[in-house]
Amino acid sequence: RNPARIRSLMHSNATILHLRGLIKRGMNFNSMEDLVQHALQLLCAPQLRASFAARTRAERRAQKMKEPPVRRGFHLYRSDGAARGQGRGRRHNASQSNGCSWGCAYFGDTGQTCTPVVTSYGRIFEATSNNVAEYRGLLAALEHAIHVSGRRYCFQVDSMLVARQVRREWACRSKQLAPMLEDVWQSIRRMEEAEKIVIVEHIYREYNKEADRLANEALDSASDRAWSPP
Repeated sequence: RNPARIRSLMHSNATILHLRGLIKRGMNFNSMEDLVQHALQLLCAPQLRASFAARTRAERRAQKMKEPPVRRGFHLYRSDGAARGQGRGRRHNASQSNGCSWGCAYFGDTGQTCTPVVTSYGRIFEATSNNVAEYRGLLAALEHAIHVSGRRYCFQVDSMLVARQVRREWACRSKQLAPMLEDVWQSIRRMEEAEKIVIVEHIYREYNKEADRLANEALDSASDRAWSPP
């Protein structure tokens, strides 16, 4: 019942919760010593908590954003989906979408992502969601890859939902997405039965600018483009 001890315990608990929040938001500590030093600073100067919490969302994203791994020897594809009228803070209602599309870029098997070898994009004319557009882009990349000779293939998408559902890390409860997910699995099984190695992984959208540009070009032109040199 000592008021000073109670305040000290509350302060310690607040510091622990604050550190957990920082780690969840992407702050990296190089070592356990750095973490302990940071905790001691917060315990000695509680006002620091406010300054760390004041970081913007963009700053937190930049802190945790990682560059995609170089996949030398893999046939590399990047795809993206676009849906206008479904911005952040809005309710994702497919019927209110201003248009959806997908874009794909194939970069060959050299590990270089400066200039794609061939690209493709398509417009989705029915009312749908951005997640559907993301799946359509991945399916287009898989359909192209099936006809490209090789053994190792990597498909990079900037949709965490698509990447984790395809890798069976997240469940798919959407009746709209489930058939497309099954089509993706079927395409991957077809490639693996031919003794091909297939990787589907998430990358941050900052590294997916070419596919994003293609998806937006499809929306602007309201048309499709078959695989062709850029």
